[in-house]
Amino acid sequence: VAIKLAQLYRGSSKIISYWDAYHGSTYAMVSVGGSSRNRQSPGLSIFEEFKHVPSPYCYRCPFRKEYPECDLFCADFVRYTIEKEGEKSVAAFMAEPICSWAGQVVPPDGYWQKIRKICDETGVLMIFDEVMTGFARTGKMFACEHWNIVPDIETYAKGITSGYVPLGATIVNKKLADHFDEKGFPHSYTYSGHALACATSLAVIDIYYKEKLADRAAKMGGYMMDALRGMQDRQPVIGDVRGLGLF
Repeated sequence: VAIKLAQLYRGSSKIISYWDAYHGSTYAMVSVGGSSRNRQSPGLSIFEEFKHVPSPYCYRCPFRKEYPECDLFCADFVRYTIEKEGEKSVAAFMAEPICSWAGQVVPPDGYWQKIRKICDETGVLMIFDEVMTGFARTGKMFACEHWNIVPDIETYAKGITSGYVPLGATIVNKKLADHFDEKGFPHSYTYSGHALACATSLAVIDIYYKEKLADRAAKMGGYMMDALRGMQDRQPVIGDVRGLGLF
């Protein structure tokens, strides 16, 4: 849904995302995801208009640079890719705020702010996949809050019902909402807006807030990170410790 919204709004088809990312198992999502394991299945069709860039993985930087001296070269490479593909041909940049499939890659400070600026300057929409990071796991209700970033489109599942019943959601900013209110959005599912799933979600979200589970994840995550970093200091085989909250 997020990709369809972006393509219709922008009138272009290209999506840029990360190598070593996972966004789902449909043809479109295998194509936008950069996982070589999923993409190399014999006979599988891959949509060639979906392009990829490296994730902001500082521990083993694919550009062989060091943060912060690199001046966020990985973010600049996103701009470079957009410009080479053609700004008007790129509908969106899509990513998890923390790239889970690549090994819980938490981006360095300033990365998402720079990506947000690049998207604003080029007109490319910013899509956050918060299926895994959303709903209190990282110490915030949504991971984008750690960087004060508001994407144009955001996707949810998993924690939206705490796994009790299947439910997914896609939300958009007011600019896109107003556009599709006027133009219409040709899309529907047999079980869209399922009453049981939505009621479950409302009950679960109420518990998240009443029991302050985001704050709890931040506190417990702090304990865990301190313990793991202590182990890292004692064990040379541990190269890196990363995560946010309990994610």
